[in-house]
Amino acid sequence: MRKIKVAATAAILTTSTLVMAASQGMSPHSSLLEQCASALTTMDIQARLWMANEIPAHRISVTTNGRVVTLAGEVSSKTAQDKAIRIATLARDVDRVIDNLQVTSL
Repeated sequence: MRKIKVAATAAILTTSTLVMAASQGMSPHSSLLEQCASALTTMDIQARLWMANEIPAHRISVTTNGRVVTLAGEVSSKTAQDKAIRIATLARDVDRVIDNLQVTSL
């Protein structure tokens, strides 16, 4: 029974990864591997943002295209903005982070 659950979870994650890659506007010329890598980077950064207490992760959009990550949305302080950027910058396989975050009173 456990093997079935693990296989089902892997299938769901794979499907989710492919859907995320497609929704991020990946070029049809991008390889499936590149699309999956970008989607995994996005999911990794989103998970780390959700774990950071001072960051309103539900207000931040993360998109990845190759090794470039774009953060967009609203944060409540410059400190939260800096931390979100640092989290994205330190993620594996990220060369550049585009900061489209706005500091507003939430």
